[in-house]
Amino acid sequence: MLAVSLLLLLAVGGVSSAGYRRVCYHTNWSQYRPSPGKYFPENIDPSLCTHICYAFAKLNGNHLTAFEWNDESEPWMKGILFISIYLSIYLHVFISLGLFLFLSFFLSIYLSIYLSIYLSIYLSNSVSYLSIYLSIYLSIYLSIYSVGGWNMGSPPFTAMVANAANRKDFIDHGIKWMRKRGFDGLDVDWEYPANRGSPPEDKNRFSALIRETRLAFDAEAKTSGNSRLLLATAVSAGKDKIDTGYDIPEISKYFDFITIMTYDLHGAWEKFTGHNSPLYARSDEQGLQKILNMKWASEYWVSKGAPKSILNIGMALYGRGFTLTNKANTKPGDSVKGPCNKGRYTREKGFLSYYEICDMIKTGGTTHWIKEQEVPYVVKGDQWVGYDDKKSLTIKTNWVKSNGYGGIAVWALPLDDFGGMCGGEKYPLLKTIVRTLGDAVVPSDGPPVVTPKPPTLPPSKDDVLCSGKADGTYAHPKSCTDYVLCQGGRTYIDHCTAGMWNDAIKDCDPTPGFECRRGNKVVTNPPEVITKRVTRPSGRMDGKFCSGKSDGLYADPKDCNAYYNCASGLTFRSICGPNTGFDPKIKGCNFKSAIPNCS
Repeated sequence: MLAVSLLLLLAVGGVSSAGYRRVCYHTNWSQYRPSPGKYFPENIDPSLCTHICYAFAKLNGNHLTAFEWNDESEPWMKGILFISIYLSIYLHVFISLGLFLFLSFFLSIYLSIYLSIYLSIYLSNSVSYLSIYLSIYLSIYLSIYSVGGWNMGSPPFTAMVANAANRKDFIDHGIKWMRKRGFDGLDVDWEYPANRGSPPEDKNRFSALIRETRLAFDAEAKTSGNSRLLLATAVSAGKDKIDTGYDIPEISKYFDFITIMTYDLHGAWEKFTGHNSPLYARSDEQGLQKILNMKWASEYWVSKGAPKSILNIGMALYGRGFTLTNKANTKPGDSVKGPCNKGRYTREKGFLSYYEICDMIKTGGTTHWIKEQEVPYVVKGDQWVGYDDKKSLTIKTNWVKSNGYGGIAVWALPLDDFGGMCGGEKYPLLKTIVRTLGDAVVPSDGPPVVTPKPPTLPPSKDDVLCSGKADGTYAHPKSCTDYVLCQGGRTYIDHCTAGMWNDAIKDCDPTPGFECRRGNKVVTNPPEVITKRVTRPSGRMDGKFCSGKSDGLYADPKDCNAYYNCASGLTFRSICGPNTGFDPKIKGCNFKSAIPNCS
């Protein structure tokens, strides 16, 4: 049985002006968690992702099949998997050898209800109970499908790629399967070729599968007149798996994108503490431990021939933990005797969702920061958990941007605080990534927060702090708790309500132990800091367009590719992604073909 994950390519409003991909995984087993940890596709916020991956499905022989009992519809039941042919005019789905699910913006309520009822009768075995929900809220364009996953292992792949006839059977069936359901691509998640029981020959057979699949997709598009199906993959971050499993220059010719799984780099299978997804190595790490980090793995893929533009860097919305051998020894690399206790909702030893980690911190856990690796961990008694928070994901996302990679991928949507259990906004980690990428408008969970314009300083020497500087926020040269907002050459001073200004993340940082340096003076956050929400203008101020206008989004009258975000009289200009423009009807980016007079 071949595990498959369904990926739906979300090319909608919020697509990056820089073209960044935001690939989000949804796991079908999260429906079995106790409430409020239970997660269904209707919990997905499609505005946060460009691709949504539904994990996992299976394959009998060489043919794809849904995995969970309620994935597909039956005469007596409508299933979770829903992608219909007729809605694919607006929704394009990308299926990967691992299973992805994608969603998008906005369709007329009346049209969506009509189509949903019609399709539920006409296509009873491929329409889910989500059809009305999705079509009301989503405006849709391309789509993808994925096969693989850790639990499936290598044997089903090995059997399928063993000869050209098997591969052709898989490809031919896959094309028909995807077209019938309106999907627009395939993502192969084999963990891993030439490993875990897979013979060395499978390295070349994997390359053959990818080459033959891409050529078949090209040929089918020419004969059918449809857009070509997309092809993607999720791959290992470990050197041994990379060297033995992938002919990187060869497979890079055919994939539309490759996701490097730069998480699960340390866990309870080891005898010492280590972070799940560190950005960099620690100076005390030895041997192969020094290469188990995001920077090394990403750069190694590039050095072996993968173009940065097709690489997505994996981000974790969860943590991996341990039970300490000695509660007094809590540093990275200290001895452990096994996995941490299982979470109340995820119910797996050694593994906790972000919202379970929030509860651990709220109930007495102490947070720490691994400066060399730019990641946090929390300790409570003998429990040690390495995880990612908003600060670490901001740093990682900025690293992805500054190094020219094509995007990010997150595992997994049900593991972020999707319900606001931590006490703040929903999806705080993923929204941090999206905001840092700077290529989408993140919707508010409630009424929009209006940030008043900071008062103008009276004429003084401080009013020259912004002289010659671009609009934006900067560290105050003398104060750790103040920061400088520059707008139009004028200087405004604001004060952190929690923590101190961290210029690396352009925000007030309440992290316990964070150090701020001003000249020879070093100030350190206390062990515990009470966090209060800080709101203020951000982005780039551009002209006087918003003068006298209400807060909101407005089309650029001179350029349909662009739009203005007006906030408290300030003007911020943004650009929609490739082949998209700003649609005033939906107040977001949409495909140009759907926007009058936007060629």
